[in-house]
Amino acid sequence: MNGQYMQQKFKRQLGMEKGAVYSFGIPDGHYFEEWDPSYRFLDEWTYFDDHEKKLGWYNLYSNIEVIRKVQWTIHYQIGN
Repeated sequence: MNGQYMQQKFKRQLGMEKGAVYSFGIPDGHYFEEWDPSYRFLDEWTYFDDHEKKLGWYNLYSNIEVIRKVQWTIHYQIGN
């Protein structure tokens, strides 16, 4: 969702003023490695990676990063 839409929604539903910022999620799979040196990124997966036939034309979303990662799984190793 774009920022302007979220600002309008916040103002209307929560009484927040213009300029309110709503952020969620993480920018990439390596994000948690910055938290602690013992967190090690291993792999990531999205529903679109398998190009399943049943998804049909939705498989085209695998080429659009922002849509592809709307929901994805990140595999980490924590500790040794």
